[in-house]
Amino acid sequence: MSRHQAPGSGPTTQPNPDLKPTIKWGVIKRLLPYLFEHKWMLLAVFLLVTSSGFLALAGPKLSGRAIGAIETGFESGDGIHISTVVYYCALMIVFYLLSALLSYI
Repeated sequence: MSRHQAPGSGPTTQPNPDLKPTIKWGVIKRLLPYLFEHKWMLLAVFLLVTSSGFLALAGPKLSGRAIGAIETGFESGDGIHISTVVYYCALMIVFYLLSALLSYI
């Protein structure tokens, strides 16, 4: 790299679409005893990741329900049921915080 060239500004290579990722089965076979030794840790990681994902996915669902409660109030003429909207918003906050906590752990 010359002294006048900025880092990362060198020539780039284009990815080859004909190359497909390969699985190195030998590496995986060598890792299996280590992974089996830590099976409970891997199970905990799997549970934390899936729980975090499901909690994060619940947020948009709850948002839709809050919007639906607002829409129903406008359509029926009864007015917005603010307690229902606040309930769904509070659940969204709790679910997003739990998701962030589980992602952090």
